[in-house]
Amino acid sequence: MRRSFLFLFLAFWFALPASAQLRKDRLFKVDPASGLFKEFRVAMEHRWRDSEWWGYAAPFGYYQNWFPKRNVRAGRPGVPQKYFGAGTRLGVRKYFSGDSPKGLYVSGMAGYRYNWVNIYSTELAFVQRDRFHSVGVGGTVGWQELYGRKDNLAYGAHVGLEYYRNYGSRYRQGEYVRNWYEFAGGFRLFIGVELGFAFLQKRLHW
Repeated sequence: MRRSFLFLFLAFWFALPASAQLRKDRLFKVDPASGLFKEFRVAMEHRWRDSEWWGYAAPFGYYQNWFPKRNVRAGRPGVPQKYFGAGTRLGVRKYFSGDSPKGLYVSGMAGYRYNWVNIYSTELAFVQRDRFHSVGVGGTVGWQELYGRKDNLAYGAHVGLEYYRNYGSRYRQGEYVRNWYEFAGGFRLFIGVELGFAFLQKRLHW
């Protein structure tokens, strides 16, 4: 009995260094800062084979209300509007630490969003609905770390720029709200904070 216990203890002890050599293969994350951009973002990363390249998929939902003030700035609508939609961003990330998914990375991505706009009268009576597509590309620079005894908690942040163009709208683009993170010509800031979980792959790396 004692020999069996000793054997199991030694087997577990010598297995610990091998477990430390396992690399993370997949991450699931949410972005608590996405509310500042009228979005709710989730994301998934998956390692491309055994490289420092990672595939990136980030579906999101979009929602905001616009209630105009008395002095509406030029180019903004003078009636209440409600915006909502859904979309996704797909891209790749390249880590430079040699120990991905940790450290500095750059990413490129393409995005798509389908939008609805409900337009109301000044008495908040529904008038009509508009639909349009948004298609864009972008890039970010970011930093990510893993935390915990097994490095299974992930946190990081990124900043970048996107370019989007709208299609299919029956209204002039200037009649829609331009938020603080959107610029003339279709450019917009893309900033995020990601928190989530990292999962081990099944293959050993010595």
